[in-house]
Amino acid sequence: MLSKTKFGKYTYAIGGNEQAARICGINIERYKIMINIYVGLLAAIAGMRCLLLELVLVTKYGCYV
Repeated sequence: MLSKTKFGKYTYAIGGNEQAARICGINIERYKIMINIYVGLLAAIAGMRCLLLELVLVTKYGCYV
């Protein structure tokens, strides 16, 4: 997905060489904020999944993780 979209290509460019990406006209600050929001959203989803898995295990089997 990252190599196919504009967002992904900009992410690779910022990660590879931030100064060169800035010279190419990429708004570094804007994309860094977007990347952090995206990572935070994925972390929240992963955390909810772990919590729900633990709740299912406790209620169904009575075991704690």
